[in-house]
Amino acid sequence: MAQWFRFEVLRRMEACGLVPTANAKTVDDYLRIAEALMRGGVPIIEILLRSGQMEIPRVHTDAIYELRKRHLGTNDLLVGCGTVHTAERAQTAIDAGAQFVVSIKVVNTNGILAIPGAREDAQVRTALKLGCWVVKLFLPVPTLDPQANIVPMRQFRDIFPRAEFVPTGGITPENVGAFIREGYPFVLPSIVKSEYVAEKAWGKITDLARTFCSKVGEGRS
Repeated sequence: MAQWFRFEVLRRMEACGLVPTANAKTVDDYLRIAEALMRGGVPIIEILLRSGQMEIPRVHTDAIYELRKRHLGTNDLLVGCGTVHTAERAQTAIDAGAQFVVSIKVVNTNGILAIPGAREDAQVRTALKLGCWVVKLFLPVPTLDPQANIVPMRQFRDIFPRAEFVPTGGITPENVGAFIREGYPFVLPSIVKSEYVAEKAWGKITDLARTFCSKVGEGRS
């Protein structure tokens, strides 16, 4: 795959401002989740593996494949895979059609955008050495108050000016605007709540996606 592809994926993430994760038990649920997100203005889904899974469950790869197949003609949905801990698992996701992977072990290869996660300086340095420049940064302070996190996150940006950080963990409609105003290109929020999936409350996912989109717009205005 051409190297320019990963830059196009990144451009679309930045245009949306949101990259939500999802975890479900059936392919049909993933299809419904993607539809709900798109109705809410978020044409991106990161299919999330559970920590500790040794292999990518078949339902995840089947969902990636089916979503890509359904949107191949229009190319209006970005499909990725997250919490990928090995290069082998990343390749499995890519073979299924993943357009990006969120992984601490995988570099930007074959034109696929890799976004490693980091909590500390050493992990950011490792990501940069591997050729990654977009890094998922877990909020340093366990609070929903964005101001408590913005200062320590600025320190990461000062230390690593070549890195493009994207915040995750504790992103809400109430605080997302603050991170957008701070200049982060996009965030990784929790829009697809586990209880919504369990209840098959697809409308609630759409409503929350719309709320997040509105707040991102306000942050950019």
